Amino acid sequence: MTDLPKQIDKRVRREIAALTRPWRLVKKRDHYFIEIGDRPMICVANNSSKRNDWQINKALEAIRKT
Repeated sequence: MTDLPKQIDKRVRREIAALTRPWRLVKKRDHYFIEIGDRPMICVANNSSKRNDWQINKALEAIRKT
């Protein structure tokens, strides 16, 4: 999936775009997860009305570890 939903923060979008490994975006209810290989899924966005910097930073950290 190349079109990422608008709920995903632009910093997370940049990290996803920089990935060299294949990835897949999964939507479960109102959350978006990214699946990179055989690693556990990473929550990259939700439909919450308030942005949570802690969640964004944890997603960035997890993506960078892959």
